[in-house]
Amino acid sequence: MDATGLPARARGGTPLMRLNDLMWEVRSVTHAAEQAARTACARGEARYDTALAATFDAWLGSWVSRDLLVCFCAALELGIHPGRHLDRCLETANARLTADERALFWAGMRRLRAHGLHAGGAPRRGLAPAGAGSGYRY
Repeated sequence: MDATGLPARARGGTPLMRLNDLMWEVRSVTHAAEQAARTACARGEARYDTALAATFDAWLGSWVSRDLLVCFCAALELGIHPGRHLDRCLETANARLTADERALFWAGMRRLRAHGLHAGGAPRRGLAPAGAGSGYRY
């Protein structure tokens, strides 16, 4: 089981198969976050973009290791900047992950840089910090 409670995919096979499995996990987290945001909207708790950012902010703050990486990439996929969690994600990627997981993390970092992440960690444009809401999707 992964952090969303969904069945984790197989971890064996070729590097390409493992990366594909990671992407499936990212998509599972993406869908779970979208569902959580839709549920919050239906209850009138928050706007969709605010609820989505808050969901990722909570998850990024509590998940660890592989699950943290998957959540990081799912947030980026939906245009949510990891904000204050970026340093923790970087530390995790450098310390505890396999080569495949680090490759996925650095692909996410390239996505951040492509959308204007500057040295201070805040976006210049495009991605909204986790917790701030996001109207941007790519």
